[in-house]
Amino acid sequence: MKVLILTTIMAPYRVNLFKELSSYVELTVCFEKKNDSSRNSEWFEKSINNFEFIALKNWDKPKKVKFEILKYLKKEKYDYVIAFEYSTHTASLMLTACRLKRIPYLINCDGAFINPHPLKDKVKRLLVANARACLANGENAKNYFLHYGARLNNIYQHNFSSFYKNEILSRPVTAEMKKEMKRSFGLPAKKIAMTVGQFIYRKGFDVLLKAWRMVDTEHVLLIIGEGEKEQEYREFIKEYAIDNVIIIGFKKKNELFNYYKASDLFVLPTREDIWGLVINEAMACGLPVITTDKCIAGVELIENGENGYLVKADDEEELAQRLNLLLKNEEITKKMAENNIEKIQKYTYENNALSNYETLTKISANHMTSNK
Repeated sequence: MKVLILTTIMAPYRVNLFKELSSYVELTVCFEKKNDSSRNSEWFEKSINNFEFIALKNWDKPKKVKFEILKYLKKEKYDYVIAFEYSTHTASLMLTACRLKRIPYLINCDGAFINPHPLKDKVKRLLVANARACLANGENAKNYFLHYGARLNNIYQHNFSSFYKNEILSRPVTAEMKKEMKRSFGLPAKKIAMTVGQFIYRKGFDVLLKAWRMVDTEHVLLIIGEGEKEQEYREFIKEYAIDNVIIIGFKKKNELFNYYKASDLFVLPTREDIWGLVINEAMACGLPVITTDKCIAGVELIENGENGYLVKADDEEELAQRLNLLLKNEEITKKMAENNIEKIQKYTYENNALSNYETLTKISANHMTSNK
């Protein structure tokens, strides 16, 4: 089976999925953009193998519509075309061309918040209605497709991921091992609440710092990342003399996973995340999770009291309450850690790729049957 994929940037969670998917299909992937100005250059996955890589012309100019995609749309060349981020202008152009040329296409959605817009909604409904299948990475994405007119039997759900099966712990890290890892990183031998992400308004780290003033001072907050808000955070810490906060810069995946394992709980105070793969990662590393009702990964994966807590976005008092509860109760956090490791087992690149391939074979079979 020959498949053409259009995606935006060389995000590691995309590239590694494509590598796995290429074990099942003959895969060509077109990338719209060379980078994302808000991302550290070390974050991108530059190792491309097992599939054909195409950097569309002007991919270093993110606002340009990539008309070059049209030359790859030959009905006899690809069995299916998939848009992994279908809301871009280039993706809309490609899918419209597929519709006119009668080339079967699929649309992927990781998750989304519905923001009504008369013109855009008409385009979305048209593209969704004509898709051979809709790939939904969870319940939220399924409901999003339903909202825009997809038929329920045309939606196929998959488990979104950013790691391989062998990167999931088999059991939580012991207290002694955490102590040793903290020492090796130069971190205090105290309970650590960790967070990671871009230092931007949407991530809500300002809310976390306000909440942290209400948390017992015997604990430590570890913030990993970088971005435009860093100076603002440091000034807040200095103004209120919060001496139990540590900020460190961007870390690549392997090192970041070790910081997860050294920590005692994970918190993501986001104001909006259409998924939030750091939730998956924290679960895979055996951490209880606190996040907000505006984090789709949290809404889909976290059950209050079972493997973490959901709090209202921008509610610093509720956030502080949950932080204090988990940092003081080892019995609860141990059980949550075990529950998270168990729950996240299916959320791997391997399972996602196999699931996508099974969807392709199923819709092929259905199409052949309907044409008899």
